[in-house]
Amino acid sequence: MTEKRGLSGGGGRRAAWKRSKHETGKLAIGSRGLLISNSASGKHKEAMQECLTILREYCEKVDPTFGQERHCAPDSGPANVEKAIEMELADSKRYFDRFVPGPWISQNLNVVHFTEEVDVPSTFVREIFHEKLRSGTYSARFLCRIVPYDVVCKAEGDPFTETLTALVAKHFPDSQANGVPEKDEKGDVTTWSLSYSCRNSNALKRQDVIDLAVQLVGRNYRVDLRNPDKLLIVEVVKGSCGLAVISDYKLIAHFKLNISHVR
Repeated sequence: MTEKRGLSGGGGRRAAWKRSKHETGKLAIGSRGLLISNSASGKHKEAMQECLTILREYCEKVDPTFGQERHCAPDSGPANVEKAIEMELADSKRYFDRFVPGPWISQNLNVVHFTEEVDVPSTFVREIFHEKLRSGTYSARFLCRIVPYDVVCKAEGDPFTETLTALVAKHFPDSQANGVPEKDEKGDVTTWSLSYSCRNSNALKRQDVIDLAVQLVGRNYRVDLRNPDKLLIVEVVKGSCGLAVISDYKLIAHFKLNISHVR
């Protein structure tokens, strides 16, 4: 009897075509970026290109020198010409490497990595949607949702608790994460909501994440599921978890982070 290939035996590896379906990319610890989805099946490349174009257009808007050559005209000597070419290539590489396509996560879901320390994904997303609200720019045909993650941790107990605590402490100054007691006089209360998603993982159950977030944020902030001032994002992907907080979210809440949504 001939041996059948591609079947997973006792301790053997799965066939390549099976591994490609199950061992897709994951969020790397220490990375930052966007989780992007496409509106049409099989159009992930087009959606990726639209996302990269929007990010670069935004950079050019806030920094007109972005993508421009930053060196002076060289002398006509061969050595200087060669140096100028090298500098031009370096400028071009910096322009295109600022935002890098990441691994395929799952069907219709991909990653864009941010490589510059100064670039904060949640800030980019907030400002892009505010600009879309003001002027109707940054439309897309195949790109659907763009969800930022500013920090990545392991999707398990202590690492997640520590990371979420630090994030809440940073973005919610009067929170329990900072040890601030409940105030008697509330006044104008900042509202918040939680956006939770879990893919290819059974870690970090929704209710457990909600309970921890509510505990850390505390009662000095009020939950508003429709139009919150701040959106706390928790994206669980396999064994990793991406987190972010989008501030000034109320005016853009109706977009639901969908860039193809009409303003």
